[in-house]
Amino acid sequence: MRQKGIQIIPRPSHIEAQAGHFTLTPHTVIQLAPGTESIGATLAKHLRPATGFPLPFAGTSSVTKAPESVIELRLSDAPPQTGDEGYFLQVRSNHILLRAAKPAGLFYGCQTLRQLFPPAIEASARVAHAAWTAPAVTIEDTPQFVWRGVLLDPARQFISKQGLYKAIDWMAYHKLNRLHLHLTDVDGWRLEIKKYPRLTQVGAWARLDGGLKIGGYYTQKDIRDIVAYANERFVMLIPEIEMPSHAGAALVAYPELNCFGTRTSIAQFPVDPLCGSEFCPGNDHVLEFIDGVLSEVAALFPGPIIHIGGDEAEMRYWGECPKCQARQKKVGNLHDWFMDQVRDKLAAKGKRAMGWSGVTKGAVFTCWDNDGSGGWGAAKGGWDVVMATGNHHYLNYNIERTTLKTAYDFDPAPARAALSPEARRHILGFEACLWGEMIPENHLESQAFPRIVALAERGWGVERPDFEDFTERLKIHVERLAQMGILTGPAYGYPIQTALPGRIRNAMPSLIYSASQNQNDEDWRWTLTGIDRGQGYDAILPAQAFDGDLETFHMSWGPRKDVDTFTVVLNKPDTFDRVKAITGMANGDHILREGVLEVSTGYGRWKEVARFKKGVAETKLDRSKIVSVRIRSTINQPPNALLAIREIILEKNGQSTLKTLSPVDRLHLPAAASK
Repeated sequence: MRQKGIQIIPRPSHIEAQAGHFTLTPHTVIQLAPGTESIGATLAKHLRPATGFPLPFAGTSSVTKAPESVIELRLSDAPPQTGDEGYFLQVRSNHILLRAAKPAGLFYGCQTLRQLFPPAIEASARVAHAAWTAPAVTIEDTPQFVWRGVLLDPARQFISKQGLYKAIDWMAYHKLNRLHLHLTDVDGWRLEIKKYPRLTQVGAWARLDGGLKIGGYYTQKDIRDIVAYANERFVMLIPEIEMPSHAGAALVAYPELNCFGTRTSIAQFPVDPLCGSEFCPGNDHVLEFIDGVLSEVAALFPGPIIHIGGDEAEMRYWGECPKCQARQKKVGNLHDWFMDQVRDKLAAKGKRAMGWSGVTKGAVFTCWDNDGSGGWGAAKGGWDVVMATGNHHYLNYNIERTTLKTAYDFDPAPARAALSPEARRHILGFEACLWGEMIPENHLESQAFPRIVALAERGWGVERPDFEDFTERLKIHVERLAQMGILTGPAYGYPIQTALPGRIRNAMPSLIYSASQNQNDEDWRWTLTGIDRGQGYDAILPAQAFDGDLETFHMSWGPRKDVDTFTVVLNKPDTFDRVKAITGMANGDHILREGVLEVSTGYGRWKEVARFKKGVAETKLDRSKIVSVRIRSTINQPPNALLAIREIILEKNGQSTLKTLSPVDRLHLPAAASK
């Protein structure tokens, strides 16, 4: 049901609006019952910066004089049906009552209360002359699904400790409660294991052309700090140690764990990332190694679940390895045997296994097929299931593949799945995936938002989904996100903070490179290299294809398919006189051999304006306003082909996005070397 003026996301189970409102004043007191102290302190911490109000605390037995207005927190007298995460919230003219059976419910009630106040309540500094009012309302709320998760992937591109803290903050605000960390893969091992120090001494780092070293890892102290931070916000951490495949970084550190010791270097996004990246199940030392690793992981992460991967095992080398063949004769299916061994080792440590397709019986199954049918089938077979479907939950995909509505429309347990009550109980919830091949840390939020908000609402549970109502509430919610410093990507038509050097912002209308505009499953790999020698770490970012500097560039594998694209999105539609795109190195290598330059007047409305010749495309533009420019391949390139995108340049009234501000037609291009 719609409640005018009540713009809460996720939408509560039951809302009943009343007349009147509550006003937060300098004399408001937060009244705390036993057990609510830390949550009350957190609430005050969020409300104080914007209001400047002291918001003192009082115990229920210490109030001698009735304050002007009260926010009262209580535990243990909530109705039983609210469960561990539900709450009851009542707002009246001078009194707010929030009660819950458990601290988690009280915490989530506080997030709802924050949203009842104006968006500016989330500002980090005092907002003068604001009226801090909340509408009178009664809310009873409890989630339908226990698992409301987000997957982050520091294995492919490392995410700093502070970056994880920020993600935990926005997760908690949206009542998301499981953070799945993909900690190991071909591209890097990100967790300190004291028994095996080479995992981080060697396996955490990739060396790129020109001697550039990238990577990183979390020390065990880092993990303890992150776990504590998450626990305070009722977010459970789920570590993933991928096996038997996706283990390339571990095999660089300890080659003897591979069938033939073939993995010798860490490659950032290799052409064949899985070949030779599997543990050797015929080697007794492999299970000894895994047991040692999991012992330390289990001690670091107090949650009951450890994710062990299990999918995409090529197993080519197993068929050639004498040890594997000897083991297979004894045990039968080698993959199943291996995963059963790992499951049992976890059980001995008091942990439950979780995995993708190929995981062992008794584990939690993470369903990553496109439509969810595999997950519903598994639930009918008695598996506990978390839905992470490719079409709806993979937020590393661009907005043209996974739209805001696509994300909102997914019901983890729909009527069409024909789930019995028993099978329905096996659907634990959902997980939004932000795979790191395509998303550097500074693009995580613009890639996730606002689609993560749609998933948060459906994961909390909506009896009667209403996308139109959701988008109306989202218009206000985007303002809250902006106050919190969270950037929303171009999936939603509201302002996006620019991400270019000041020299360009000052010269032209606001422009950004959008991290969410790559195409297809075979997206061009984003941060393979992309620098001339000596340019420094920052130059590997995709924005180097649109930074006004011809000396920096973005390098990618591919394009793999004839529909792959690379896109720049304007902050707002504008008119331009010319556009030019330059690909390739100064010596003529790595050009786009065949492709087109396109402009769009709105998402999905693309027009070809020029074709690439010798790696360059340029043309005059008419006076139509455009919102984005993209390079599109028109052929399949060889698997090992590289593409350098040197610069996309726009010109208007004699000014250019090139840092020299010279008109495009006077641009001097590097001369191609003779072949």
